[in-house]
Amino acid sequence: MDYCKSIGRMGVVSINPKASSIGVEILKEGGNAVDAYIATQLSLEAYEPGWTGLGGGGFTLIYFNGRVRALDFRETAPQKIDGYTLNTDDISMGYKAVATPGMGRGLETLHKEYGVLGLDYIIKKVVNQLEKGITVSKLLSHSLSIFKDSYKKVLSHNYSRKKFLCNGVPPKPGVKINLDRYIELLRGIAREGFEILYNGYAADILVRNIVEGGGFISERDLRSYKPIWREPIKYTIMEDIEIYTFPPPGSGRLVIELYKGLCKAKDLHETLHYIKWKQDARAFLQDPSLGLDKFKTFIVDSESTAHFSVVDSD
Repeated sequence: MDYCKSIGRMGVVSINPKASSIGVEILKEGGNAVDAYIATQLSLEAYEPGWTGLGGGGFTLIYFNGRVRALDFRETAPQKIDGYTLNTDDISMGYKAVATPGMGRGLETLHKEYGVLGLDYIIKKVVNQLEKGITVSKLLSHSLSIFKDSYKKVLSHNYSRKKFLCNGVPPKPGVKINLDRYIELLRGIAREGFEILYNGYAADILVRNIVEGGGFISERDLRSYKPIWREPIKYTIMEDIEIYTFPPPGSGRLVIELYKGLCKAKDLHETLHYIKWKQDARAFLQDPSLGLDKFKTFIVDSESTAHFSVVDSD
């Protein structure tokens, strides 16, 4: 399937062709990359809900007017959480694993700063795409089938069971399902903005469900959430190629460090060493606001030290 959709020099790539298509449609109608990104993201939530969504967060690198910027809208830990009382299952699945979502505020910030089409117009296009139902992708079907714990969680939740299972079993690829409540939420966002996710009826429903399930998110967590603009990291590769990537808590720095290490590997042993290093280093990626940066000890060499700059149109 074609996950990359394009029009002229513009294009959209995502993990689902349908979502990519709605992004390209927005570009055709005069939207810019941010408008297309928002449409694609909201569509992806329907087609691939196990991999992204308004209940999560993200990172965005954006190039505009000769400047690269990085927006961090990753999920944050609820203020009431007590990490010492959680076990492995708690932090990976279920109500206790749910962090304060940042996706809505992130999309809102990007649209206010860079969007050219109205948010209601963008969402209307997504709703039109989803109203007739969505076709279950191979990825969604496979994820529900292979991850047995995820399947059990879906089975135990009334709405999820009705929408994502067919007679109690994971749907086959190609089966159509309807997401009426998600469409209803999108229409609410079109009318009132992403604010409803943080200080509106959707926020109230979220907090009530999470608390009833034993989770930690509070109204205060939602109302106090704010995305953060961070300085992107610039690397120079092969003397004349500049790569911009996302700083911690994103993994961009780690990927570039691994690439530089693999380029130096002389044999299989060194290759495996750098791959192991990457996995070890991931444990030390964290929110910079914590004031800890153990990740620095994993930098390959002095030449890899990150530095920041802005590239203009010249």
